Amino acid sequence: MANDIEQGVEDAVIADQLITGLELEITDDTARSYTNSVGDERFDAFQAQVLLTNGMRIAPNMIFDRELGTRLVGPTQAFALHAKQEFRFRKPLEIGSTYQMRGRMSEVYSKRDVDYVELVSHCHEIGNSSEWNIESVYTRAVGFSKQVSDRRSNRPSLPLSSWFETVGAEHGVGFPAVGSVVHGPVRVFDQTLVNLYSGPRSSFHTDANEARKSGLSGTEIQGLMATQLETELYRDIFGLRFFEIGDISVSYIAPIPVASALQAYCVVEEHGIAGTRLRSAVVTSSGDVVTVGRASCGIVN
Repeated sequence: MANDIEQGVEDAVIADQLITGLELEITDDTARSYTNSVGDERFDAFQAQVLLTNGMRIAPNMIFDRELGTRLVGPTQAFALHAKQEFRFRKPLEIGSTYQMRGRMSEVYSKRDVDYVELVSHCHEIGNSSEWNIESVYTRAVGFSKQVSDRRSNRPSLPLSSWFETVGAEHGVGFPAVGSVVHGPVRVFDQTLVNLYSGPRSSFHTDANEARKSGLSGTEIQGLMATQLETELYRDIFGLRFFEIGDISVSYIAPIPVASALQAYCVVEEHGIAGTRLRSAVVTSSGDVVTVGRASCGIVN
C-alpha cells in the first residue's frame, strides 16, 4: 500500500508504506537557526574553510533530520522515542538548495513486548532523485508508554570505563592507531537549547507536565542532539570527507535529562588505506554512557 503522507506515520503504521512530499529549502537563516539550536559554535569556521578550499557553501548536514526526519516519522510524542538510527552521508548539503525526503516503512516488528517500526529514507536535492545525499534508517518504539520509559530508566547504567574496556581502548597510543581514543568538547544542553531544537510544539522534551505524563521525571534532551556531538567530532577528525563517505549507527540506551553535560568519544577499531572504522559513545559528566554506536569514513559498516 502506497500513500503520500505529509505528517508522518503515527496514524498508519503499515509495512512497505511510502512517505513522500517533505521538502526543505536551506538558507543562511535556516542553517544559522539550526547551529544555534545545538550550540555548534565551530560550524562557521568549518563552513568558511570548505568555501575557501572547495568552493561550496555547505549547510550543517544534520539539519535535514530536525527539519525533515521528524515529520517523516511523525511529530507526536507517541513516536518520539528513538531506539536506533543510522546515517549514510554521500554528498554534503548546500545552502541555496532545496531538498526532498522520501521514506518507506521497511519493517514493523515486536521485541521484548515493545513494538518497533523501521523506516528507510533518502534525502536528495529536488530534481536529482537518482543521487541521494543522505540515507537514514530510523528505528523507533511505537507508542511512548510508561512501560517503555520505565524499561529505559531501570536499565543499569554503563560507565565510560566499562565501555572503554569493551571496545579495546588504548589510552597510551595516538590517533589513528587501533585503540586510540579521541573526544570532543563538553556541551551542556539546557532547556533553552532543547526548546530551540524542538520547536514550538509541546512535548516531553519541552514541557515538564508532558514529561511526567509519559512516566519521566523531567524533560529529556532529544537523542539527535547527542548524535550531533558525534558528527561534530567526526567533522573535526575527517573534515568534509566524512559527509561524502561517512556512516553512523547509533543506539540510544538511556534517558538524557535536560541540562546534562555531554561529550562524544570514539575509539579506533580499524584503520587502513580504505579508511577508518570507529566505536562511538556519548557520555554524561558523571561518566554514564547514553548512546553507543559505530562510525566509519571510507569503510562501510
